[in-house]
Amino acid sequence: MDYQAQLDNQTICELIVDELRKGPATRRELCFQLGYSRTTIGRALEKLFSQQVIEVIYENASGRGRPAEKLQLATKTVHAIGMDISRRRGIAVAINRLGETLAVVQTFGIEQDDWPQALEELCQKLADQLSTAGCNDAAVSYVGVGVPIPIGCDAWAKRDEPGTLVNKLQKQIHQHWETTILVDNTIRMAALGEARWGAGKDLSSQFYIRISGGIVGCATVRNVISTGAHGYAGEIGHIGVPGSQKKCYCGKTGCLETVASVDAICEHAQLDNLALFPVILADENHPQHQSVSEAIELAVDSLAWVCANSVMLLDPSQIVLAGAVPCLLPDFVEQVETAMQKHLISDLFRDTKVVLTKLDSEGAARGAIAAAQTYLHQNEVNRTMAERQRGDSDDYRGTD
Repeated sequence: MDYQAQLDNQTICELIVDELRKGPATRRELCFQLGYSRTTIGRALEKLFSQQVIEVIYENASGRGRPAEKLQLATKTVHAIGMDISRRRGIAVAINRLGETLAVVQTFGIEQDDWPQALEELCQKLADQLSTAGCNDAAVSYVGVGVPIPIGCDAWAKRDEPGTLVNKLQKQIHQHWETTILVDNTIRMAALGEARWGAGKDLSSQFYIRISGGIVGCATVRNVISTGAHGYAGEIGHIGVPGSQKKCYCGKTGCLETVASVDAICEHAQLDNLALFPVILADENHPQHQSVSEAIELAVDSLAWVCANSVMLLDPSQIVLAGAVPCLLPDFVEQVETAMQKHLISDLFRDTKVVLTKLDSEGAARGAIAAAQTYLHQNEVNRTMAERQRGDSDDYRGTD
C-alpha cells in the first residue's frame, strides 16, 4: 500500500486535539473556534472519549454559577504504538495524542529468523514499562509494526486469513492490545518517518536508503511513498554492480549487498566489527588501514553507481543515507555524493544532494505509527467521501 508523506487535511478530531493543546475548553468554545456545529463537534468528541484521549474537568464559575464543564487532553493515555524490527535490533515506542513519548523499549542481538520472538519481547517490555509509569493503554487507537522482510500486496490482502504471516503477527499483538494493526516492511516505516520529521521534512520527493545488515531503498515521489505494483519496490540491495562476482544469498551474483552491506565491508577488510573502522582510518600506520580503506572505497563506488541510476530514474530532491554504515564511517556520505556525481549528467542533476539521516533511534518506530495513521486516515476519507456522495454526511473532513 502507498503512504502519504504529509497528510493533506486534518480531521475534526485532530483539529480538536490541536485546540485542546492550548488548554481546556468547553464544547461551546470548540464549536466557536473551529466553526463546526454542536452536532458535528459532538460526534468527534464521542470518538475521542471512546479512545480515552480527552477527559472532563470542572472549573469553578465566578459568583454563584455552576462549575463549568471543560475538556482537556489525557496526557497519560496511550494513543498509538510503533515498533521497528531490523536484522540486528528492535525498538518500540508508545505516544499520547499529543505525540509525546510515554515509553520506549529496545531489544538487541536478534537472530536472522527470530524476529517474531523479538516482537513478543518488545510487546511485553513495553506493556510492563507503561504499567510501571501509570499509563493507560486500554484504548490504543492503532499499532504500526515494521518487520525486516518484504511485505507484498498479497500478504497484506490475506491479513484476515488464518495462518498467514500478517494474521499471525496481528494475533500476537492482539494478546497485548486489541486494536487496528498495520504491518509492513521496516524500511518503508523508516522512510516515512524521515519524510515526515527527518531530513526529508517539507520535501515532496526523496530517496531513502538504509545500509546496514542489508540494503533497501524507498522512494517518496510527489508526497507519496509507493510500494509498487506488487509491494516489493526498493530492493536495490539486489541490483548487480559492475565488477562484483560474489554470490548473494538471493541466488544472484554481484548484488550491491555483496560489497556494501556491513557484513560484506567487514569481510573485505578482514575485521568483524564495523565500529573499529574509524579508529583504523585515523591511523595511517595501522596494519589494516589499507584493507579497511579498500573495503570502504569499493562500497562507496558501488553504492554511488546504484544511487546515480536511481537519481536518473526518479529525479529526487535528495538521497538520504541511514543505517550503520553511513552513521559509523566518517565522510561516507560525502564520498558517496562525490562518486555519484561522476555517473550523472552534470547539467541535469548537479543539485542532487546526498545527506545523512536526521532521525534518532525512535524515528523508524514513529514512522510505523505514521504509517498506521495514514492507513486509517485514508480509510476514513474514503468512507466519508462515500457517505457524502450518498448524502449521509455533513462533514467532508471525517471525524477520525
